[in-house]
Amino acid sequence: MIFGKRKKTRNPDLLVYERWQTAFKRFQRKRFVEEETDSYGASVEKHAFVLTLKRENLFAWVLEGNYKYRDFYIEADIAFDETNGHSAAGFVFRYVNKENFYYFMLSNRSMFRFDVVFNGNPIHLIEWTKNPLISERENKLRIIADGSYFSFYIGDEWIAEMHDEMVYQGYIGFAGQNYHEKPEAKFYLRQYAVDSRPVQVEKMYYRWARYVPANPEFRIELAGTLASMSGSTLLYLEAAAVQMKKALALKRDRPEDFIFYSQILIRLKLYSDALKAAENALEINPDLDDALIAKANILYLQNRFIEARDFIEKIVNNFQDNAMLLNLLGNVQYSLGNWEEALNAYIKACKVEPDNTLFAVNEARCLEVMGEKIEAVERYRDVSIELLKREQYDELSEVLERIKRIDPESDAAEELEGKVMFFEGREKEAESILKKRIKNSTGDSTIYYLFGMIQAKKSARDEAVKYFKKAVKLEPDFAPYRFKLAEAEFLNGENPVAELEKAYKLEPENPWINNLYGLYFMEKGDTENAERYLETAYNRAPEEVEILLNYTKLLVKKGYPDRASALLNEKLAHGGDDPRLHNELGNILVSVHDYEKAVLEYKKALNQDGENPVYLENYVSLCIENGMLSDAEKQAVKLLDIADSPEAYCFIGRIALSKGEYIRA
Repeated sequence: MIFGKRKKTRNPDLLVYERWQTAFKRFQRKRFVEEETDSYGASVEKHAFVLTLKRENLFAWVLEGNYKYRDFYIEADIAFDETNGHSAAGFVFRYVNKENFYYFMLSNRSMFRFDVVFNGNPIHLIEWTKNPLISERENKLRIIADGSYFSFYIGDEWIAEMHDEMVYQGYIGFAGQNYHEKPEAKFYLRQYAVDSRPVQVEKMYYRWARYVPANPEFRIELAGTLASMSGSTLLYLEAAAVQMKKALALKRDRPEDFIFYSQILIRLKLYSDALKAAENALEINPDLDDALIAKANILYLQNRFIEARDFIEKIVNNFQDNAMLLNLLGNVQYSLGNWEEALNAYIKACKVEPDNTLFAVNEARCLEVMGEKIEAVERYRDVSIELLKREQYDELSEVLERIKRIDPESDAAEELEGKVMFFEGREKEAESILKKRIKNSTGDSTIYYLFGMIQAKKSARDEAVKYFKKAVKLEPDFAPYRFKLAEAEFLNGENPVAELEKAYKLEPENPWINNLYGLYFMEKGDTENAERYLETAYNRAPEEVEILLNYTKLLVKKGYPDRASALLNEKLAHGGDDPRLHNELGNILVSVHDYEKAVLEYKKALNQDGENPVYLENYVSLCIENGMLSDAEKQAVKLLDIADSPEAYCFIGRIALSKGEYIRA
């Protein structure tokens, strides 16, 4: 009798050190999990592992079995189906669970991105970046993960690198993302190899990351992405500076590259290095405007005021329409105590850019230090009106403090204090001050606007309409006034179309104006026009939950609950948790009679906002319908304590009736 060797049982929690590869042929071992769900499917077909996403706005992945890696080197051939709309494919790696992992994606728009999900929060490491090597059909992708270092390649060419330490080890999976252009997307993994042997990973790291030269254009493109990422932190700026330094070591013929490098170094406060970069640009082109201005700015930032003044005065005649340089000259003169010269420079800067509040504040500050109190207060007041329109509330508070320091009893100080109180939530105090200013027939449109906002919050809608109209009369071409008037008319049961049309003409891309237009048409039953405006609103501001909720309600109304659910789930997955999203998902699930899942969503909403009467009503109603009387009664009593509403008493009565307690009912 012949006995076969017993296969060793592998512990899936232990790290694997191996080389494994597959071309997905018939008799090769399969590791990637084949599965079929309502949202996606994964299977081996014709020498490829195929991931099919079955709806829009879906991000899904399939793991390569229970093989855990820390450092590794991946080679893979990835293809997009030719029928795909906008979509992306790549890998999740160091996958711990759905709340902790990295992912790198290539799009069929010749772009790539690199992100980490840490404790459920998605964090951009490299936002979408263009690269001409990325094909819209098929790509050979390489990934190296060595400690905190990650690098990425298309074929034999470097395209990106980044350091991060958030997740140390985990599984690898093939990932795909379908956006909103097509209802389905397919991705093919034709060849796959992973090597996690430490010596081999280190060998690949030195070969590809250290010795194979990267195209400097790709480094400059990556630096541009890193430096422009919203809220770029020191980490991203330092990474951008590293990429520019490496690129400029190989490519030194474009002065604009040195200027860009200089700008990054300024943000890092490395002024000496920034000055060298600006001077490198001037060596290539001594008359380049951006380089001259950059040098002047850096000299000022280094507190070399006399050198900065002399340098600016030497070039300023060629920049009489450059407000930034004129303002910089004002700053230099101010720092040297030359008030008259500083004031003249600030005035010139303001004439070139009259709406620039920074230049106007500098002018007022100069008037203040010169002892011109009346002129200074008036200038600060002008600035405050513009700051309010731009919703720059911190700067508004600073201007108030300056006015109070000069003349605390002035009308301007009182007026501005009322505005600041409004934005601090002290609306009762603000209302008293604003009302007094209105009685004095102020010509400041923002006073009427804020007073109207207070009336709207108090549901005094007739009064809100009245004061918004006065703000519009004083400043008819300011879109937010027109929008607020239209909104107040809509909520007051009046026809808002006239004001909406004017607001739309002024700012056709404004998401809130489009949102209101959509709500108006939805109320009228015109779902086609409603969808046009609400879709525009959502595309312009996908981060706004209120707009998303209005758009998904319309989709449900039009018979597309799956599309609505997909958008809400996408927001929850990548935009953070919000009880409003869970509540709306619950509503959609009720509409398609999936009561079990609806209960779970309502519970999630209540876990975050347990005293919201709307969430409680939805949950209690569903519990009663499904015979969950104990839960229903518990939450109905809570609703009664919070709202003391007819709905709450009705719920208690229905529960009592269901339990046979007829006298109580």
